Amino acid sequence: MPHFFVPPEKINQNKFVIEGSQARHLAIVRRIKKGSGLDIFDGTGKSFSAVVTSVSKDRVEGDVIKPLPAAEPKIKVHLYSAVPKGDRFDWLVEKASELGISSIVPLICGRSQLRDFSEAKVERWRRLSASASEQSRRGDIMKISGPSDFAVALKQIPENSASIIPWEGEDKGAIETVFSKIIKSDEVNIFIGPEGGFDPAEIELAVEHGVIPVTLGESVLRVETAAIVSAVLVLNFFGGYK
Repeated sequence: MPHFFVPPEKINQNKFVIEGSQARHLAIVRRIKKGSGLDIFDGTGKSFSAVVTSVSKDRVEGDVIKPLPAAEPKIKVHLYSAVPKGDRFDWLVEKASELGISSIVPLICGRSQLRDFSEAKVERWRRLSASASEQSRRGDIMKISGPSDFAVALKQIPENSASIIPWEGEDKGAIETVFSKIIKSDEVNIFIGPEGGFDPAEIELAVEHGVIPVTLGESVLRVETAAIVSAVLVLNFFGGYK
C-alpha cells in the first residue's frame, strides 16, 4: 500500500488534500485513481488508512478511514554527526530516517573539513528525510537542524538523557557495557566525529558534559558507518521498536 506524507493542516474532519508536485506524482507517476486506497501520515507520528475520492493533476482528495499503528523506536535517538565529504551525508540521512532516528544535527568539529552549509543543502536533507519516512512507513519525519558547533551542541543536550561519543582512542567502553551500567533513558544522544576524528580536547569537553566515550571495535570506520552502527546498537540495547 502506498504511504504518503500529508501535512497535519491538510487532514481535517476525516478528509485529506494533497497538492502540488506530490499530487502530480500520485496522478501521473503512480496513476492513483478515484477509489484507490493509500496510507497517509502527518509527520507527527500519526498514520491513517485512506481512500481517494478525487484526482486532478494538481490536487488529490480523499477520505480518512481509520488510524494505523506506527512502528516507532521505544526511545528517541538524537544523532549529532560531522558531515563527510561528497554525498555520503545524504546516504546517512536516508538510512537514519529508515531506522527511526528522531533527529540529526550536522556537527562542526575542530577537524571538520566541511564547515559551511547552505540553507538549500539543509532543505535537501529534509526532503530526503521525508522521502525516507514514506519509504519506511514512519508516522513521523526525522528532524534535521541547522549545523551546530560541537561545543554549542554539548550545551544543548536534553536533560535526563544518556549520551555517548564513539572514539578511536577509547579501548574499553563497548556500547553494551556502558549502557548496562547506567539507568536506561528515554533519549540517547550519539556524537560522531569528522573523518580526522575528534580532538582529545573535544573528548575532554564532552566528558565534562556527561558524555561517555565508547569504542566500536578496532576498525576505524567512516563517519556514516560509525553513525549507523552506533544507532543500531543503541536501538537494539533499548529494546528495538514499539
